Amino acid sequence: MYLDLQDPDSIVSWWREFPERHWAYLDALDQLTPQFRASIQLARQRIRQQPDFPARLDDGLVHRGGGPLAPVAKPEDDEDDTQDFAPKYGALH
Repeated sequence: MYLDLQDPDSIVSWWREFPERHWAYLDALDQLTPQFRASIQLARQRIRQQPDFPARLDDGLVHRGGGPLAPVAKPEDDEDDTQDFAPKYGALH
């Protein structure tokens, strides 16, 4: 799948492929790539408006009362997935 971080529709489509993991990726991308922050935040607004949004995040995140999403359980995969793309975007350890 091709992800265009300038296009909120592309971000939403990408998120739908693996929501429980891609939501966390959006957190990291929002911080690591400020040039795409506006489109990422717009995509997140669209994702939150979807009727199945909380159910799509049943593997680790819960949405309560319009507040921020909070981690409630660690995914079965203990691997730190931010390491997969962080060096590419210049993240510091």
